[in-house]
Amino acid sequence: MQEMIAKFLSEQFEVVEIVGRGDQVLEAVVRTQPDAIVLDVSLPRRSGLQVLPELRQHRSSLAVVVLTTHLSELYREEAFRRGADAYILKENAAEELLPSVCSAIGARSSKFHATKRMA
Repeated sequence: MQEMIAKFLSEQFEVVEIVGRGDQVLEAVVRTQPDAIVLDVSLPRRSGLQVLPELRQHRSSLAVVVLTTHLSELYREEAFRRGADAYILKENAAEELLPSVCSAIGARSSKFHATKRMA
């Protein structure tokens, strides 16, 4: 799934890193300094929801789009409470992911960079 999403996003963004575990996310963001991140709720070792507050503390300008299979409104509410800019179900990713990433970047940045970087 990660590779498919990266391929899809790479049509309009520079994808700078893909990580498979929640405990790798913050370090990757610090190292690569992306404009946006697509974050899965169900990452091993640390969930995306656990990582979100640290991302916000480190870089408040980072656009965070949460991608998940969780239909529960509780997950959605918690993601936004912890700092997500968008919450997308994986089943809707083909239609909603790209517009959500663009919107999140625009909302978090006073100017839209010509070169957009994704982690």
